[in-house]
Amino acid sequence: IKTVQDPQVMSRIMSFAAQSGSLIMQHAEDNILSQGGLINEGEISTRLGLKGIPFLAEKIIVERDLSFLEEYFCRYHIAQISSKKTVTLLHPD
Repeated sequence: IKTVQDPQVMSRIMSFAAQSGSLIMQHAEDNILSQGGLINEGEISTRLGLKGIPFLAEKIIVERDLSFLEEYFCRYHIAQISSKKTVTLLHPD
């Protein structure tokens, strides 16, 4: 699964989806921030000596897409969420 990285492309996709009633399924991960990462960054990645993927790699894409959803009212699904901070974006309470 690949993330739509280009904001202009995502804007066009959401515009089309809003008009057609299509569902967008997004794997939220910034490819540059997650490059070379194997698991979520944190205590376990450190203990195992594995390069971690920072939570911001997910959060930044979700924030961008939520901003687009304010303009394009379309159906949108995040394929998986791996960060508590991302969940907080969706459910601030």
